[in-house]
This record gives sequence, C-alpha cells and structure tokens, in this order.
Amino acid sequence: MFQQTFWAALRSLTQIYALSVGGDFGIRMITITQTINILGSGGGYELASMAYIAELCGQEERTGMFGVLLGVRMLGAAVGYICKPFSCIQARGKEKLTT
Repeated sequence: MFQQTFWAALRSLTQIYALSVGGDFGIRMITITQTINILGSGGGYELASMAYIAELCGQEERTGMFGVLLGVRMLGAAVGYICKPFSCIQARGKEKLTT
C-alpha cells in the first residue's frame, strides 16, 4: 500500500514541477515520469500502456487497441485466479515430501 501511494505521489510532484518549468525540458520530464507509473502498480502499468497506445495509433484504431489491452489484462487476471489454487496444492505436496 505504501509503495503504490509513494510512486503516485512522486510522479505527481515531478509532473507539477515539470509544468512549472515548461518548455521542452518540462515535456521530457512528464514523458519520463510515465515510467514511474510502471513501478507503482498494475493500474499504473495500464495507464502508461494506454498513453503509449494513444500516441502510436490513429483515432480510428484507438478504441480497438484499448479493448485488446484490457482484454489481455482480464485474461491474465483470469489465469492468475485459476492457477492460484493449484500453486497451493503443489506447495503442500512439497512440504509433505521434505518432512
């Protein structure tokens, strides 16, 4: 919890400073601080990915690409929920074998 709050606050403070500096240097600082999103959490990674996609794709393709990105995230969450119980079973089996 602390780490998620810390990285978001650090990013916000850095971007506020970048806005006060302005110009080319300010734009570079805001671009670089988007990498701080990735360190914060999965949600930050998603925000950074969406900003990246928005820059790469045209207006017609954006909605479809955002849908693909969110679909992959949902698929990953589903796989995590499915595989999580099996990892507990495997860990219990290893404890019995080692003791």
